[in-house]
Amino acid sequence: MLALFFLAFIFTQPAFAQDSLEQINFDTVEDINQRKEKVQQELYVESQKLKWAKEFAQKIEKEDIEKSGTFKAFIKRGTILLPLDNSKKYILPKDIYAVLFRMQDKEGYQYILGKSGKVSYKVKAIEISNIEVITDLNKRPHYYTPVEVKREKPFYDDDVNYWLETSIITGLAISNVTRDLVGKEDSSFARSFKLEMAPYFDLNFPVYLGLSFQWESMTMSLDGGKAKQEMLTAGPTLQTRSFDTFGTPLIFVSSVRFSLYGHISQRQTDFSRDLKIHATAFELGLMKEKKLDVGTLTYGLHYQREWLRAKAEDTSLDIKSQNTFNDILGLSLGWKWL
Repeated sequence: MLALFFLAFIFTQPAFAQDSLEQINFDTVEDINQRKEKVQQELYVESQKLKWAKEFAQKIEKEDIEKSGTFKAFIKRGTILLPLDNSKKYILPKDIYAVLFRMQDKEGYQYILGKSGKVSYKVKAIEISNIEVITDLNKRPHYYTPVEVKREKPFYDDDVNYWLETSIITGLAISNVTRDLVGKEDSSFARSFKLEMAPYFDLNFPVYLGLSFQWESMTMSLDGGKAKQEMLTAGPTLQTRSFDTFGTPLIFVSSVRFSLYGHISQRQTDFSRDLKIHATAFELGLMKEKKLDVGTLTYGLHYQREWLRAKAEDTSLDIKSQNTFNDILGLSLGWKWL
């Protein structure tokens, strides 16, 4: 009986295995395998991207560190140095002095700058001693800017600031009194040319004080000749500090001068004479400065009124009461010698 049961089991087993294989869907298995391979490929790609991102971030970090500047430091014996290429670590056999970059990386390491100018090792920041302050005691600290001390100058200061100004002033003169002296009856206009030299001093006043010297030449055309007036005048002058007017810095100048020498020479076809003159001149000017690499250029507009007294052969000349002065309007171009 037992043998018959064993034979029946043997003959029925292949039919059971065949039915089990027929129930498996091999298409589903293949699809699972393909999805598994796809997932593995995606994981590999993501891992490569992550690796590239880490390398790129480290590269940027290293560039930032190298731009942070360097300092001198002391590293004691036995300190562990880690190579950047992840090779075998190095233990210092003796104390050393080294140059390191100031900025630390994200793990708290600072990079050592080798003699060749390359970075090969890094060290923990807590293992180094900054000696920059000790070695640079002879250098002025870059983080300290002394406060500018403004010294109030006394009324009189032996160390006075001064400069010299020279100018050329050309313009047109309404020479009423000169016209009467030379007997000109039509136009009273004449050409004016002046040279000025004036030293100025800063005496801690609201204005600069100086002394003006001017050589003036005035030429007038006559029938059959010409007349020429020449004078050397000197006197005190003042100049204001620069002030803004209409959005531009200007300087106001004023002077009162007295003649040291003066004469009028009249030359005509059948007549000539020389007149000695004495003059008092008052001048106003408005000037502007332009600073250049080699000095300071000045230019401006000037107005002058001069009162004349004349003598010929020790005899005073009769001048009309309403014509006792000349007016001169001119443009100046000068140089400030500091």
